[in-house]
Amino acid sequence: MKSVVKLVVLALLFALALPAVVAADQATGLVQSCARGSVTLDDNGTLRLFNLSSRQTVYEPLTWRPTVGDKVDFLFVVNKGTLVVNKATLLEAGPNTIADLASPAVVTIVEKGRSGVIGQLESGHTIRFASSRRTIWEPAGWLPTPGEKAEVKFQTVKERFGFGVVFDATRIAKKTAE
Repeated sequence: MKSVVKLVVLALLFALALPAVVAADQATGLVQSCARGSVTLDDNGTLRLFNLSSRQTVYEPLTWRPTVGDKVDFLFVVNKGTLVVNKATLLEAGPNTIADLASPAVVTIVEKGRSGVIGQLESGHTIRFASSRRTIWEPAGWLPTPGEKAEVKFQTVKERFGFGVVFDATRIAKKTAE
């Protein structure tokens, strides 16, 4: 009798724990639109809205975030009716994607502000490089003006609040004509 009761209790516990184990699903397609924390994906003609979590979503490559035109692969789960992405993988970069930017980068200064420098890469992409008190400016005291060339040494870090990445400039040097 005791073994039957134990078996029934174990069966009930197993039945309660089974829904907690969720199998992940997969979707591959083109990114149609992006908003803060969500992406619309065209998966073979079906548009689906996926939510990105700043803590749970893992990106491959690490310095990439989905943009319109990217071909991506999402590993996701359904949580209370929403599709939550656990892993986002870039399969093919779109025209607006910067996934493999290496430090140092040569840029043409577009704008200089208190919080950093906006520079245009040779590819035509415009990027904001954040600067701080730790940033080394070469030559010392140099204030970049629009149109000047500069070599920016940077680190790519995850945004403190949000879903993106920040290009944190460690050294900005004036590029001289060679």
